[in-house]
Amino acid sequence: MPPTLFLPFYDDSYYKPGGPVFLYIGGETSGEYRFSNLQMGIIQILMEATNGLGVILENRYYGEGYPFASSTTDELRFLTTEQSYYHRQCLFAQHANFPTVNASLNAPNTPWILYGGSLAGAQTAFSLKTYGGDNGILWGGIASSGTTRTELAYVEWYDPIQKYGPQGCVGGINAIIDKIDFVRSTGNATAVREMEAVFGLEALENDADFAMTIASPLGGPMFYPTNTWQGLNWTPEYNSEDFWYFCSNVTNLDAPGKNTQIDYSLAQYTNWEPWTNLGNYANYITQHIIPLCYGAAINSTACFGTQNESYWAETSNSGSRSYLYSTCTETGIY
Repeated sequence: MPPTLFLPFYDDSYYKPGGPVFLYIGGETSGEYRFSNLQMGIIQILMEATNGLGVILENRYYGEGYPFASSTTDELRFLTTEQSYYHRQCLFAQHANFPTVNASLNAPNTPWILYGGSLAGAQTAFSLKTYGGDNGILWGGIASSGTTRTELAYVEWYDPIQKYGPQGCVGGINAIIDKIDFVRSTGNATAVREMEAVFGLEALENDADFAMTIASPLGGPMFYPTNTWQGLNWTPEYNSEDFWYFCSNVTNLDAPGKNTQIDYSLAQYTNWEPWTNLGNYANYITQHIIPLCYGAAINSTACFGTQNESYWAETSNSGSRSYLYSTCTETGIY
């Protein structure tokens, strides 16, 4: 399936004859969303240093790159690593046209250097493996945090937080989660409902939805209601303090008395051992996470419920559906 050479996203502000082209791989979002990365950050630095031109290529099935009017499972069949990623990038480098540049910048006569992060980092590596080298079409590339393997259950996502996060916050959350797991293991339905009610999540019908929701301030694959550990960034314009704000709330020594009282509300289910910082943790969920549903029912797919089959059967084009399809076919969760 040939690529659509639709080219609205490029910046030639620094370009001079002989300069390279930096092809920024859009990853799992639209080119428009990524365009600011050409104007600040690493791509802008590289363009200025080398008199280069920067261009964003949307992956197929994201942004304006949908080949069909909908995204049924059959219509998503071209969303493969081979079809959608490195073939597309190679052909693009050979045929792209930049209207404001009075010259051909096609590869391999002009050096094309790929840049991508995470999933797009892996795509960069795949493309260079196939089309790079001394006699290749692509000149080089940078894979930032490029994914190196696929996982169906990527619990290791949390390992860096465990190791490098504020240990008071991390240790406190670990202790609370241990108690949550213990209460669930007893099979005491009353205790489980009381525990969920502390977080304002008793309406959730699925245990996994509850776990995903209370883990959301830390982050996790495919679910980011707020910025998380993964949102920390060396570029101030892209950085977020949400993670630090969450942790400072969890470990707040000057929390209101009503928060501290909650630490003892479930002690009867854990041999009268208090749940230290439970009140702070639960307060953050009720005050900063649940309001993001904007009044939708807690158990709905507009909020934190994931069990509505009709929602997953919706075939409208969307980046989230494209991403989910990829995780179910080739990439797993990364």
